Order: sequence, then structure tokens, then C-alpha cells
Amino acid sequence: KMVSDQARYGLPAEEHAVTIGNTNAEKVITMVVNPYCGPCGKAYQKLQWLDTRSDVKLQIIYSTPPNDKNPKNIVASHIMSLQQNQNELLVKQALDDWYGKFNKNFEEWSKSYPVEGGAAARKVLQFQRDWVKLTGVTKTPTFFFNGRRVPEYYAGGDLEYLI
Repeated sequence: KMVSDQARYGLPAEEHAVTIGNTNAEKVITMVVNPYCGPCGKAYQKLQWLDTRSDVKLQIIYSTPPNDKNPKNIVASHIMSLQQNQNELLVKQALDDWYGKFNKNFEEWSKSYPVEGGAAARKVLQFQRDWVKLTGVTKTPTFFFNGRRVPEYYAGGDLEYLI
């Protein structure tokens, strides 16, 4: 199935996702990830071409379990808290560092990106879990383009040629 044949889902609002790039861009790549997923890290790194495009933005949605103490939630909550502080360059650097490191050491990584809060981020992660369930995503990474699921055989780098 091509992207245009897929069901179209409403995209999460700005405050419900990590957004990188031009927030007013009409072309939206939504990437559903898990912080500890190796293929997610590789796919994220293949999206570096987005840095050269002002007509496309990236939305990151976390697929995490509903347990606040789960390591996946701790990392996702930390990144969402960074996003809520609205410093896109810092968020991008934190993501680049997280997905660029082979040894995902949260304690070490989080010292470079201190953040306050967490309650608001936890609410956002619950919204994201609901969105992931609604869209039927069962594995990460999963990509959407303007709300339509992208077939699995397109990796992050290949998306550039679809747009």
C-alpha cells in the first residue's frame, strides 16, 4: 500500500509531541519511537536531512509503558520536559546525543540536559500512549507523513524522496 492509501489520523497538537524544524511547516513527519529502540536511533540519525529543509517538520511521539518508573518513561519524560521549556536547539542536541550514543546511560546524559518538572510531561506521555493505541502502532519506529502511516520498507532516510 502506498502512503496515500493509508487511513489519515489527526496529528497531535504542538504541546503533545517533540517538534523539530519549522513549526509552521505543512509537511509533517511523525515518528513513533521508544527511547531504547536501536532501529529508532538509526532511523532518527537518517533524518538529519531535515536540517536542510524548512518545509518539513518532525514530530516525535513516544510509545512507552504506563509505568512512570520504567526507564523508557524516564527518558521520554525528560525529553518532553526539555520540549516544554521550549528550547528547540537544546532538545535537538539532547536527541542527537541520546540516539548517537551506543551506551544509553541516562544518569550521564541527563546531567548535560538538566530539567525541572515532570508532571506535565507525564500527562503528555499518557496522551501519546493513547494516540499510539488509536493509530494501531505496535512496533517502533513507525512513521507517518501528514497523518498517514508510511509503509515499513521506507526507512528514515528514504522519506526524503517521498516528500
